[in-house]
Amino acid sequence: YDATTKKAGVLQGDSSIVGVQNQLRSLLGSSSGASATYARLSDIGLEMQQDGSLSVNSTRLDKALANLPEIAKLFSNSSLTDASLDGFGKRLRTLTSGMIGIDGGISSRSQALSDKLKRNQDDQERMQTRLDQTQKRLEKQYSALDKQMASLNSLSSYVTQQVAAWNKSG
Repeated sequence: YDATTKKAGVLQGDSSIVGVQNQLRSLLGSSSGASATYARLSDIGLEMQQDGSLSVNSTRLDKALANLPEIAKLFSNSSLTDASLDGFGKRLRTLTSGMIGIDGGISSRSQALSDKLKRNQDDQERMQTRLDQTQKRLEKQYSALDKQMASLNSLSSYVTQQVAAWNKSG
């Protein structure tokens, strides 16, 4: 939503997009056992705002940067046996792979929108064909009416001349 223009974006309120936002919020607000020192992104100064953006608490981040090995674990740790020990980088990769994969929500929604667009295009083509046929039929009818009117005008003119001639002779 653009507060300046007060207009919603194309995907505003789309259930798939809302689902993606909720999954990202859940991921970014969750805790990880990857680091012994830091469990959440907010522990190092990264916090999700109401509008979905991330804010940085510089004081917390500067303090956390003093312990780089633990920050590295928080983001890059990978466990084959326990997903709760995965870092946020792996979790984000897993989440996005699921979203954009062949059976993922974004791929499915994209396919549904493509199918809908194709149906709309087909409907427009059928409607255009019907309109073209109707236009041809009406043009043919009006052409026949024009010929009939010309014939009737000619007959009217002939009758008027005949009546005028009878009136003069009579």
